[in-house]
Amino acid sequence: MNTRLLFVAFASLLTLGGPGCTGDKGELEAAGAAVAPAPAPRAVRVSAVARGALVDSLGYVGTVHAEREVQIMSRVPATVVEVRVEQGDAVSSGDLLVRMEAPDLEARIERLEAEAARVRTERDFQCATFETDRELAREGVLTQALADASQSRCLAAEQGHRAAQAARAEAMEGRRRLREASPVDGVVLRRLVEAGEYAAPGRPLIVIGSGELELRVAVTESDLRAGLKPGKPAIIRTGDREARATVNRIAPVARGPGRTVEVRLGLPPELVEGLKPGMSADVAFIMAESLDALTVMEEAVLDDGEQSFVFVVEGERLRRVAVVTGVRAGGRVEVSAEGLTSRTRVVLGGLEGLKDGELVYPVDLQQGARR
Repeated sequence: MNTRLLFVAFASLLTLGGPGCTGDKGELEAAGAAVAPAPAPRAVRVSAVARGALVDSLGYVGTVHAEREVQIMSRVPATVVEVRVEQGDAVSSGDLLVRMEAPDLEARIERLEAEAARVRTERDFQCATFETDRELAREGVLTQALADASQSRCLAAEQGHRAAQAARAEAMEGRRRLREASPVDGVVLRRLVEAGEYAAPGRPLIVIGSGELELRVAVTESDLRAGLKPGKPAIIRTGDREARATVNRIAPVARGPGRTVEVRLGLPPELVEGLKPGMSADVAFIMAESLDALTVMEEAVLDDGEQSFVFVVEGERLRRVAVVTGVRAGGRVEVSAEGLTSRTRVVLGGLEGLKDGELVYPVDLQQGARR
């Protein structure tokens, strides 16, 4: 065969096959680009919005006290002979609490009674003499100067008599004070003396609690500055019982090394039974509360400087929703926004870089699975 003819035939085949091969390669490359996998959706933790009460509170332990404390003190120097009450005893007004004796006082009363009798006799004599001298002066038998001197002696004797009577009355009052009785109805809070002890004037003997029971709580300065004030509600718990109460009074000064301030609350009637002064009770001061709130975990809320917002999961895509926040407590925050319900799911944590409309892979926080 002619070599030239073979070469021409081979070249023709190359010419016919070349374009076809080139076209098939471009189509394959285009097809490969069309089926390239899309970026995987980001996995995000989600949790449903909750509905219920949210309470921001400050917890303390307080001590039960009587509304008023009446201190019974010794008013004369005496020795205690008998103490008729114990701590915790209920007493009525007029009940004898402590009986004392003071031999020196009894001796003084005897001396004062004798002195009172003497000055009374002296007064009677001097004043009777003055009456006689005054009549004699009127008749001209006695000079007026002598009558005036007689009157002065009568007046001096009268003053001496009044002074002796006052001293005797004071001593008799001291005798009455040897028997100290309760001035009010109440409960013995503290018994501070025993029989046989000496009680100087001013020494406390018994402390009586009177009036309604109340709870007293030592609160730190920082919590006081947080907004605790009279009228604030609180919840008092004792055992398995609890009831709402109100702050009645806050002391005007801080005391003690911890610089705490005493806060007082009235005890609700349903808690009074079984409580006595000196017992303890838990109290939660309610700083803010919402009784029917939609809440999310705090990590679900972001703030861009202009507004707070959350990312809501709708299907498998995100929607940024602006929210108004309210009460914060226990790691949760109250939120409100149009369309939020207790079935709404929001993204928790790792919110940086998320975008509105982004495709995500939601993992439910409670169930740990895709929803």
